[in-house]
Amino acid sequence: MPNKKKQKKGFVEDKMFMTIWHGVVGISYGIVIIFVAINIAASQHVPRVFFDLADGKKDAIVEFLTQAKEVPQFENLFPEVHSVLLQNSEAVYKDSNNRQDQIESLLSLLKSNPESPEVLYSLHLLYSAEKNTELSQMYLQQARAIDPLIGRSSQ
Repeated sequence: MPNKKKQKKGFVEDKMFMTIWHGVVGISYGIVIIFVAINIAASQHVPRVFFDLADGKKDAIVEFLTQAKEVPQFENLFPEVHSVLLQNSEAVYKDSNNRQDQIESLLSLLKSNPESPEVLYSLHLLYSAEKNTELSQMYLQQARAIDPLIGRSSQ
């Protein structure tokens, strides 16, 4: 008689274990299905720029590289995008090249008129865009020494 009780108790424990096990497996499958569904939904929202880059559209490549060059890690990406950058370097660095031309023009104007707050302030803005804070601040201080209100919003 004691053997029957032991067997019955073991059967009940096995049944309870199997019920718990089926619950755990069911929850696991549910989590996997939710994960897959989220991944499928997220993959449908790929920005258009990636398709344009994959198609080799020059405007998209230039826009992407122009924005990417501002990121500090751009130099680390350089080996991977070297050939693409070489093909598009003129367009990618166009703004920077234009700024350099403008800076040269303003510096020659400054030689003929060293007291022009507008020229000094313009140099401040261009050097600021070039992220040359030392020269940018120097020209701003010189401009404000002549015209303390230059570059300040009217309030």
